[in-house]
Amino acid sequence: MTWNIQGKYVETPFVGGTNPIVNVIKRYDPDIIGLQEIWEPQAHKIAFDLGWVRTWRHVYWTVANNQTLEGTAILSRYPLSNKVSWRLHDVTGDHARYLMRATTKVRGRTLHLYNTHLTNRSESGRQTQAQELIEHIEDDRRAARGSFRPVLTGDMNATSKEPAYSILSSNCSGPFSRRVVLGLTMGWLLV
Repeated sequence: MTWNIQGKYVETPFVGGTNPIVNVIKRYDPDIIGLQEIWEPQAHKIAFDLGWVRTWRHVYWTVANNQTLEGTAILSRYPLSNKVSWRLHDVTGDHARYLMRATTKVRGRTLHLYNTHLTNRSESGRQTQAQELIEHIEDDRRAARGSFRPVLTGDMNATSKEPAYSILSSNCSGPFSRRVVLGLTMGWLLV
């Protein structure tokens, strides 16, 4: 599951003490979530409320915007390892954009989890960033020398008519994604 929560519900007191983001996530019951525009304490609180966090190993977060302190996060039911992030090329003067990666094991299989939030300011900037993230994923594929199962989540800020979308969909096997309404905001759900 992937969701740009747009910095919502950061310090809002919730009716009955329940975070609406957690309620939506519980309804979909994913094993792995890529979140965008999220604060670090918020990522940990969501993981805790889902019962996923026993250690930092279940949450990986990186800051993208030093003014709002929002960033991206990967949350998982399963422990995360091999955490790394790469800053993507800035062609628009936008705040920092990253591709983050972590690995986890699910039923004995290693999954390479990627999460990103491409620029919303420029179609050519998204195209450049999409190509960069595919190159990072391909580097990991070559380094894996064998079974490689990448899962890409993120807010790509791209329509199906844009070059960035074509780059991503042509490099991903199976259905790439579909846009869905998650009740609070729009997001990308990998299917």
